[in-house]
Amino acid sequence: MSFFAMRPRRPVLVLLSIGLALVWVYVLDQSVYGGAYTAAGYRKVQGIAGHQSALAAEGAARRLQAMMDQPSSQHNISAKAEHGALFTSLLEVLNADQSLDRHPFLDLLQRDYPWLRPGPPMYLPWSSPTANDDKETATGIVICVGTKTFIYAAHLIGTLRNVLGSTLPIQIAYAGDDDLPQAQRAQLISLGEEIETLDLLTVFDGQDIGLNQGGFALKPFAMLASHFHRVILMDADIIFIQKPDDIFETSPGLIETGTLFWHDRAQARRPSEDRREWVLDLLGGREPSRMLSQSLFWESDLSGEMESGVVCADKGRPGVFMSLIFAAWMNTDQGGKPQLYAHSYGDKESYWIAAELMGTPYYFEPDYAGNIGFLEQDDKGRDRVCSSNVAHTDSRRRPFWFNGSIRFSKEYGGRDFTNLTHWMSGAEDWPEPCHWDYLDPGLWCYRGCTLFPLETSRYKHDLDGLLREAHRLDVQFLGGV
Repeated sequence: MSFFAMRPRRPVLVLLSIGLALVWVYVLDQSVYGGAYTAAGYRKVQGIAGHQSALAAEGAARRLQAMMDQPSSQHNISAKAEHGALFTSLLEVLNADQSLDRHPFLDLLQRDYPWLRPGPPMYLPWSSPTANDDKETATGIVICVGTKTFIYAAHLIGTLRNVLGSTLPIQIAYAGDDDLPQAQRAQLISLGEEIETLDLLTVFDGQDIGLNQGGFALKPFAMLASHFHRVILMDADIIFIQKPDDIFETSPGLIETGTLFWHDRAQARRPSEDRREWVLDLLGGREPSRMLSQSLFWESDLSGEMESGVVCADKGRPGVFMSLIFAAWMNTDQGGKPQLYAHSYGDKESYWIAAELMGTPYYFEPDYAGNIGFLEQDDKGRDRVCSSNVAHTDSRRRPFWFNGSIRFSKEYGGRDFTNLTHWMSGAEDWPEPCHWDYLDPGLWCYRGCTLFPLETSRYKHDLDGLLREAHRLDVQFLGGV
């Protein structure tokens, strides 16, 4: 199908351009689209305005069609990344010229990703202009919740609403009643205003892509399915120390790229781990981006790069939107999941790898993960902060959020809360001076980086408040006192 959509200016030129365009459309339709869209293509020929946009769209569509006709490209991560880059180019042209027909783009998109159903409730960058954003669709939080993470999600939502005063709308994403029963959904909705649920099995064909299994794979799909323009994805077991409501207006990296990611712990990779070599192979000889080449993961061959407990994305940007689709594909049984999960723990590396391979700009907060917990000394008398949590900072390098829940240790079980007296900033360099020690089960100690007391800090009031709120919710939902 032709993407021509031109407005007439002069009658002679109009007739000439229509004649030439019809020939061009016929050639494209026969050689690329098999003639299936010829009649519709004729209907879109309207003049010469937008000619360059139409040619650019046609060129991108032709290259994309040719790539998709190669059977091997449908299961090859590097080839699929090229698809995503071309879709991005095509979408940028379509968004720049609203007169162009979007149906060929949608046809190609759904052919490449059969599980994708572009339409409500999903925010779509080609039909949801920023000017029409309102409070309910502009920026929001998406939390994937299952039965096992229900109480952690309650702690997170209670902290956001009742301690930090966040007013951002929240969508609770799940995969059918077996994943999160109706009774638990109702309990989470009761925690405040503007909280709603989102069943991903009503948006995607979950059986074909494994969503009905739940788990990490739900997360990029939840970001896509959300009606929010700007999404803050949160794991159910993370806790914010500061209100995240203005992050899209205050984070320089997020403002610049439309994405914001956080690093994992800076640790040496095990002999069995080959993530860096795998990414290098996926790049296929292409130079890594500046963001990747200057990272400790790349320079020092660390175990991993990303901690995906929080992921921020502006879906109004074509490259960001397409990288989310690509990341979702990498988490499907029929797509890149076998490779991804062989080299990564769940979804965590898929977001930045998708952007990196597509050539889409992305941004990491510079510091690698630090720790928040209680202070002790090791057997050599050195201070270290211990907990089952990993702490992350904002753009001003202040403590922002941590993962692992508010429990002392999920591995230990029980309802004891973590002891939050100190935090230690994340690594700027590696392997010195910061070092992680693992104390089984699930307890990590961190030493060598800058130590900050919390009991005399500006965060003391909210830290006490989140512990009280978590206790209140335990009593409400789990019983006891």
